[in-house]
Amino acid sequence: MARGRYGQGGNPSLHGLAPEHIYLSHSHEDHIGGLASVRRVWQAVPVSSSFRAPGHGLCLRGQR
Repeated sequence: MARGRYGQGGNPSLHGLAPEHIYLSHSHEDHIGGLASVRRVWQAVPVSSSFRAPGHGLCLRGQR
């Protein structure tokens, strides 16, 4: 996480920190359930996933 890199004003519960990238391993609700809320705050943060969702970059097993 980086300070103030994305989002406006930050989220007080994160002590001024912001995510730099979001990685989703699979599309089960326990992994993607909060994505819409996170994206509302940090719209510019890139998302990568192992499934083909609109706007997601590709994330493959073992990729670095």
